[in-house]
Amino acid sequence: MYDFAAAIIKIDLDQCIIGRFQKANCRDCDVCPLDAIDFSPYPSIDELKCIGCGICYSACRFSAIDSNKDDMYILNETEELEEIKIGCIFSQSDIKVSCISRITDALLLFWIAHKKRITVIKGRCNSCKFKETKKLFFYNLKKAITLADAFDMKADIKVKTIPSKEKFIPTLSVSRRDLFKIRTKSKKITKREIILGQLKDKKPAKKLEYPETATISIEDGCILCGICEHICPQEAILIEKDAVGKVFFNPMLCVGCKECIKACLYNAISIKPATTKNLAQRPYIVFEVKQQICPSCGKSFYSTTAGLCPTCKSREQKKKSLLDFIKNI
Repeated sequence: MYDFAAAIIKIDLDQCIIGRFQKANCRDCDVCPLDAIDFSPYPSIDELKCIGCGICYSACRFSAIDSNKDDMYILNETEELEEIKIGCIFSQSDIKVSCISRITDALLLFWIAHKKRITVIKGRCNSCKFKETKKLFFYNLKKAITLADAFDMKADIKVKTIPSKEKFIPTLSVSRRDLFKIRTKSKKITKREIILGQLKDKKPAKKLEYPETATISIEDGCILCGICEHICPQEAILIEKDAVGKVFFNPMLCVGCKECIKACLYNAISIKPATTKNLAQRPYIVFEVKQQICPSCGKSFYSTTAGLCPTCKSREQKKKSLLDFIKNI
């Protein structure tokens, strides 16, 4: 039996959208059934409440949740299996997770891509304290099946209800390897990277709606301030400053959170929903603007219109407002 029902959970604020942009609306990890996550001022885990179920890991779009039993750990431990029988601790399953909502779309798509037979086994969800999180599993299942369908992969998935007759108690066993992984800032393979790895070199057979991607456009008001680049944990937006400034957008990495719209000081960004086609599209230039020299301060800046740099323009506007105020005294 494989026991992945309890794990050590940490939050990586460098990968968290709220850690980068405190006004962000994201509450993905608020799915925690034990209210173990506090959002003030930044997301943090109450270790006295957390039982390591990993549901927050499954819900987070930004890979901000670190776990010693992450998706890559589960895939490595179960790679020799031809049939995946996975279920919650209250089910009769060979692979135990805390709740079926811990099963991510990345796990499901990986198993589909490797032609595994998948059976997800539930216990008695209606009487379970985690019952409110069940919708997360079906959301992940829908995403995985959508991707499989779009990229012409056959999904062999069954969902059954087979409650266990015996009580199962998860064990929080941590190997020396896992401890080292948690304590060091090593490069982790994210859920998005697992998904993209299964779609590599595949062309989408169908263009289907997919909730965790988007297409952005940038208007002439952009001055390449870099705020959108800074706040995006996915690194879906990159800015290059030269004689011609460029904004690159990577549709494969964008999760469609729309936080860059809120962060933009110049209301220059707009976003439209996208499809599974985006996950096979390479990075491209979404905006270009020439470098200019401010006639007042002599510093370089980026703008589609000639004139003063933003700093000098702001200074002139304040000066004009002050003079208008004095004239009207």
